[in-house]
Amino acid sequence: MRLRVPADARHLAADREPPPEAARGRGDPRAGEAGDVRVLPAQTRDARSRREPPRGESGARERLISVPGRGNSVAAADYAESVREHLERELKLSAPSGFRLPELGGTPLPDRTFVSTYHDTHGLQLARHGVTLRHRLEGGSGLWQLKLPSGEARIELEEAGPPARPPERFLALLVALLRGEELVRVARLRTRRRSVRADGAEIVDDAVAVLDGQRVTRRFRELEIELLEGDERSLRRLEAMLTDAGARPGEFEPKLYRVLGLAYPPGHVDVPTAAAPGEAIGAAMLEQYEQLLAHDPGTRLGTDPEDLHQMRVAARRARAFLRAARPLLDVDWANELRAELGWLGAALGAARDL
Repeated sequence: MRLRVPADARHLAADREPPPEAARGRGDPRAGEAGDVRVLPAQTRDARSRREPPRGESGARERLISVPGRGNSVAAADYAESVREHLERELKLSAPSGFRLPELGGTPLPDRTFVSTYHDTHGLQLARHGVTLRHRLEGGSGLWQLKLPSGEARIELEEAGPPARPPERFLALLVALLRGEELVRVARLRTRRRSVRADGAEIVDDAVAVLDGQRVTRRFRELEIELLEGDERSLRRLEAMLTDAGARPGEFEPKLYRVLGLAYPPGHVDVPTAAAPGEAIGAAMLEQYEQLLAHDPGTRLGTDPEDLHQMRVAARRARAFLRAARPLLDVDWANELRAELGWLGAALGAARDL
């Protein structure tokens, strides 16, 4: 979504950190302009043209997003041949010094040691949208893992491969977030894991070392309960057993977010109570833009229709905001954007009907 500010217009949603691409002036020129709206000076609003939205050029529309239909969906039949996918429902706790796993009545699993290298853009565009991409090396075997938010759970995709480059099918899911940005290593962790399978879940005790080359810069320990076959009652029963043994409950926080000091889940756009009209429009449009980005990977994956639905809702709301705010906006800019959003809604509707 392309949102612009002329030299004489105010920057909207000023209390929000600008997108990393805008701050660096790097990457796709459209990517760093998501937080601004082109607002007309007051003296020109009444004299503006009232032309109908142009249809626009199909080439420009194709650059916005590819049609997420079955023909190019990475969830097509060949995806299952080499990619493992499952919905991850887990809970994390912290372990104080000297903590020992209690007797859980399950089956101990072999101890494991692996090194995970996390990849993101320079501005952490993936992490800021709740997405993690990592390469895990264990016993000489490499495995790429991609985790996408899905409501209160996460979808985890895995594909074996060398560390040089993520799988193309993973990159295809992330095209709207990456926008041509370079992927770099942002963290490297070594984990020594002890685990037990009990009550339809896997309980893991991770001793984590944060690495800078071969040097350890930080250590921490965490406990994790991941549901495999159990239900919410199993999760809470195991949590109670661990807390009775001394573990401390807390908010769910993936390892990468803990290491980088990022909030999880990523925050939403807040509109100040006394915001000026232009600020309110900017914040509302930015919220819909973030919703489009948040649900784009899941829509491309195609396993949960809710992502597709939420993308359509965001596109429809953004068009409605533009229509309601027409007296405040540059007409050419607003019409062009409404046309793009209309095309997107039509493309998503076609994908829904497949």
